[in-house]
Amino acid sequence: MVGRKWWTIVNGKKMTTFGSANRKVLFLGVSGIILVLLGLIWRGHRAPDWERPPLGVDEQAMVIEVAGGEFVEFRPSDKLFVVSAEDARKQVVEAMKHAWGSYVKYAWGKDELAPLSRVGVDTFGSCTGITIVDAADTLYIMGLKDEFKKAREWIAGVDFDCIDEHVSVFETTIRSLGGLMSLYELTDDKVFLEKAESLGMSLRHSFDSKHSVPSNSCNLNQKDCAPGFRASLASIGTTQLEWRALAYHTK
Repeated sequence: MVGRKWWTIVNGKKMTTFGSANRKVLFLGVSGIILVLLGLIWRGHRAPDWERPPLGVDEQAMVIEVAGGEFVEFRPSDKLFVVSAEDARKQVVEAMKHAWGSYVKYAWGKDELAPLSRVGVDTFGSCTGITIVDAADTLYIMGLKDEFKKAREWIAGVDFDCIDEHVSVFETTIRSLGGLMSLYELTDDKVFLEKAESLGMSLRHSFDSKHSVPSNSCNLNQKDCAPGFRASLASIGTTQLEWRALAYHTK
């Protein structure tokens, strides 16, 4: 169909105006331009965070939740952040001493401390004091000699075959075996390597699974491991470091 043309008389002269089809094209074009401009204006006011330029140091803030569900905002310029690296290190050590002191006072020999009730809780076999094994390398690194000495004495007397219930192979590997290997590599103290090797000999039964993946749990006293029907990639893959270290030092 041929679009109709419109004629306009201007100063006695007949002039051609847009046809109906051309009017539609013009309308759509102008509308599109307006929408694009509105979009640009909107983006300028509502730019996504990942497209905004980074804030200056003085503008960045940290929001933390405090007691009662209230939120408090801190900025680097606040006095809280004005601390030297040396002071920061000292504060970290003091925090460790506080946490360790509470464990020694209320839960020594237990696996964990329940801080609110101030009682010891056993969650990994009831006889190894896994917090001691897990934290002793931190005590050594921080130079807390008296605390480390007490922890070493405890570890020297631990027999991991005392665990007469099923415990997580993953947790026992990363916390107990990993803690012992870290201690040995830091101190070169054979006591820690001997304990690690003894623990490894008990845990190795978890790899006897016919499903080609380690069992999820083992009773170290009975050398009985639950079949490994299911295992997460994290629990399998992230235990390699501890076992490789043990193999390296006992080859």
